[in-house]
Amino acid sequence: MYCGLKNVYKAYGSNTVMENFSCEIKKNKITVFFGNSGCGKTTLTRLLLSLEKPDSGEVIMPNVKKSVLFQEDRLLEWLTVSENLSCVLG
Repeated sequence: MYCGLKNVYKAYGSNTVMENFSCEIKKNKITVFFGNSGCGKTTLTRLLLSLEKPDSGEVIMPNVKKSVLFQEDRLLEWLTVSENLSCVLG
């Protein structure tokens, strides 16, 4: 396995989002998550990016460059396009 989740449990209060969830993401492949609203896509992405930690289970994610395209815009409205790019490219 290149990266993924093994037997992950994640809840927010009494709302269980993932229970015994496992998935594998293969190297050099495009991976797309899709499903109904509230099924855990954002939580899965946040776990893979180490923005959140699972309550139990294992997240396997090598220390490599990652990129994500969220559905909402993430631009800083008071900056130009070039300035927005500079924020993320360093």
